Amino acid sequence: MWSVLERMVKGETTFKEIDLLYDVTKQIEGHTIFAFGEGASWPVQGLLRHFKNEIEKRSHDEPLVKKKSNVPYLIDQHLLEKNNA
Repeated sequence: MWSVLERMVKGETTFKEIDLLYDVTKQIEGHTIFAFGEGASWPVQGLLRHFKNEIEKRSHDEPLVKKKSNVPYLIDQHLLEKNNA
């Protein structure tokens, strides 16, 4: 959850990751014996419940296309990501 939230602050998440983050928090809630696990998921759920529109404005599906870079789209886009460089 933390790594997605950090990327969310930078505006580097996709719409799918926002939904995935919510699903993860729902899977943690009520399914762990570790009390802090549930406690960690509730603030994230509240954030997504109340500010999802703002988060989506900062996020994007295809960052390289949205930024209108000069890189042709025929190139494998995953090769241009930071982790694959």
